[in-house]
Amino acid sequence: MTSSTYDVCDEIMRMCDLQERILREFIKCYRVEKSMDLIWLPRHGEIQVGGIVWSWRRHGLGVRFVSAEGRVVDVHSDPVDVSRIDVWRILSWMEGRRRVVSHEIVGEALAELETRGVIEHTADDVWRRLSLSETGVPSDNEGA
Repeated sequence: MTSSTYDVCDEIMRMCDLQERILREFIKCYRVEKSMDLIWLPRHGEIQVGGIVWSWRRHGLGVRFVSAEGRVVDVHSDPVDVSRIDVWRILSWMEGRRRVVSHEIVGEALAELETRGVIEHTADDVWRRLSLSETGVPSDNEGA
């Protein structure tokens, strides 16, 4: 495992933490209980998370959040599932962080995180972050 793979592992976990915080606020603000609730929302809007304003735009059953600094959290087709991640969205996150990495490096990092027991592979190019009760390892924001 290369040091860049470890760096990407850290970035993926940062993305997961931020995605969870953003989605929990979005769900609370807009009373989203299931994915289909999105069709009743405006096409775009803003929310504030941790003092940062995030612009959001719906796309299909997903939502793309962008900060003023250009950070991107593009949520999978089920925004109610705060733990769901995929390769394309990780690459989008990395690009917003001004980091260019290959699909292969992201794949290696996901395999490493799966080996550590913090994520699980659920479908083609889709993973989900496991909760504290599933892993015994706290995330940065659990318990806060």
